[in-house]
Amino acid sequence: MLVVLAAAGDAEAKKYTGKGYSFEYPDDWVEMTSEQVVEGARQKPALRGRAAKLDYSTVDVAVAKKKPGEFWPNINSAVIKGGTRATETEARKVGENMANAAQKVSRQSRLVEADVVTVGGHKAIRVVIESVELATGIPTSLMAYFIPVGDKTHVMTCMASREQFAEMKPVFETVVGSLKFTDTSSASDEIKDGVVDRMITGGILVGIVVAFAMPRILRKKRCPLEETMNP
Repeated sequence: MLVVLAAAGDAEAKKYTGKGYSFEYPDDWVEMTSEQVVEGARQKPALRGRAAKLDYSTVDVAVAKKKPGEFWPNINSAVIKGGTRATETEARKVGENMANAAQKVSRQSRLVEADVVTVGGHKAIRVVIESVELATGIPTSLMAYFIPVGDKTHVMTCMASREQFAEMKPVFETVVGSLKFTDTSSASDEIKDGVVDRMITGGILVGIVVAFAMPRILRKKRCPLEETMNP
């Protein structure tokens, strides 16, 4: 099934512009740099060992909705060199790999959906998995998009608690649907499986870090990000 995601078109939306692409996100969400994500990983003891081994250089930005409680729904955006095939067969393969990767950092992981959609005029893989977060026992839902554009693959990883997901899924889809690409260089060799697996694990961990650790950082010290959220 081929689904076309609609663009945001929200006058109140904020805009993030990365190298070769941009997207919009709701005005009441906050933006976190890769450096803040790394700091967040250090603040979450259960992730320190795994987080130290990750390469965060591919993570451009994370955006999150500040909510009461200990889980912030969030999206993180990353770009990796190399293309991937956006086909139903490949979607199923990526989905199974994603569920296996999630099992390394959570439990009871299972693949819910794997299909092909259109994002910003490009065919893309969309995968949804469910897991239970190890440290807190909170059930989570994660929706990831793998969008091959030119010689790169853009990865948008959207995470919410299971309880939040029904409310957040249309928001996630609108943010992803607002993606615009300006760098469409010629396609290169496909991404090797190992790179995809590391990217999947990284996206899951970044989502966990943003959801749980950033609130703790902002409670411990005032910073420009906190002042943005608490004027």
